[in-house]
Amino acid sequence: MTPAAAKIVALVARREFDARVRTRSFVIGLLVTMLLLAGILVGPMLLGDDGEQPVAFVGGTGLAGQVRATAGQAGLELTTVELPDEAAARDQVRAGELDAAVVATSRVIVESSLEPALRAVLETSVRQQTLSAALAEQGVDPASVAAAGAPLRVEALDPPQPGADERLGIAVVVVILLYFQLITFGIAVAMGVVEEKTSRVVEVLLSTIRPWQLLLGKVLGIGAAGLLNLVVLGAVGLTVGTATGMITLTGTAVSVFAASLGWFLLGFLFFAVLYAAAGSLVSRQEEINAVTTPMTVLILIPFVIAFNSLQDPGGGLAATLAWVPPFSPILMPIQQATGNSGIALTVLAVVLMLAATAMFTWIGGRIYANAVLRTGSRVKLGEALRAGT
Repeated sequence: MTPAAAKIVALVARREFDARVRTRSFVIGLLVTMLLLAGILVGPMLLGDDGEQPVAFVGGTGLAGQVRATAGQAGLELTTVELPDEAAARDQVRAGELDAAVVATSRVIVESSLEPALRAVLETSVRQQTLSAALAEQGVDPASVAAAGAPLRVEALDPPQPGADERLGIAVVVVILLYFQLITFGIAVAMGVVEEKTSRVVEVLLSTIRPWQLLLGKVLGIGAAGLLNLVVLGAVGLTVGTATGMITLTGTAVSVFAASLGWFLLGFLFFAVLYAAAGSLVSRQEEINAVTTPMTVLILIPFVIAFNSLQDPGGGLAATLAWVPPFSPILMPIQQATGNSGIALTVLAVVLMLAATAMFTWIGGRIYANAVLRTGSRVKLGEALRAGT
């Protein structure tokens, strides 16, 4: 590319970038998305209480201490109170002040249903109390029986990696952001092409610059707006997540975020040219959805596969398609975040994605150059692929 051509492309890119980021819809959309993302991270902490479940015991069952001990072992936080009679317990359960009221060792009062974790704690406590009472009747010290039991040793053949759940959560957020970013800004490219065709602006522009210069500038300008959007959202997510304690693996979070930016660029370059080519085939905004559906489906497929593979990200269809264009931009970030992608596989995926992008850029550019000046009825794909119009 000559310096003169590069300057033209830069001017077009700047025009497209300014046209996007200075619009009210872009700013409002970014602010709303930032608030939603922050709400997802902060909401559980603000809306939730201290995590303790209030449970009452009626009539001196003697079960409260055993229940607290069992709940502590299970990681369940309980607040226990003693009530004088069953009527008071029913009133407080009905008012939502209690999650459950234990009236007798075999009867529990709840509003609608007993939470499984709390049920398990109560049942275990009742069995332990009953066993202790039976042993005491036979003159056996329950404490000595408990001490005689050997502790259970667990040997994991495939122990989980530290922070695996957190990395998986980060990967899910990244995949969602990439999915919506690719579709949103890909369609923005198609809409921009159609707008220029409808207003005849493209005829004026192509009288002084080449089609590939206009196409490349448009893709780079809108892509820069999308990258800015993604950077802001990622920074907000990392900041809020770290502040709330939901993200503690700062190094991992930053590396996953940095990789997602790279995959967004690769994915956007691949799809943006195709979206532009699709937009050049039509002359009305109402026809955009029909011609852009194939690209949208190609983005949707890996998105669905990624979410169906969350239980086993490193195996099955997700791991196989992670290095296959154009599925890599959606599937590779989740492989990298979960530690299932080595350097060799990542490099292979990048190389294949670059090769596919180069090939489809040539095809999409040819379609765009041959169809963008044709207005009226929809241009057939075969006609647009043939040289010279």
